[in-house]
Amino acid sequence: MITMADLVERDIQEQETITADGVVVRRLTVHCDRHGGATYVSECAACAGCVGYLLPAGGQPGAVLCRPPGDPPRPGGEAARPAVGAPTTPRGG
Repeated sequence: MITMADLVERDIQEQETITADGVVVRRLTVHCDRHGGATYVSECAACAGCVGYLLPAGGQPGAVLCRPPGDPPRPGGEAARPAVGAPTTPRGG
């Protein structure tokens, strides 16, 4: 069974893009070892390596909780299941 100590925390960043007509588009991104760079947080839920999320708290950004690189994900993924207290666990809580 995987524990919180086994997981990798990836801080969520906010990306802002201003379109040609002046509309500001905000997307949440996170560094992903499996993708080899930044990816949208919305894509994490579909990843079998994603275990859950930590909500922002105490001035810290939210985070995505992932299985360590090289740890084979379980078939079907775990992102839809709130394993180890995520996704509603406040950061630092």
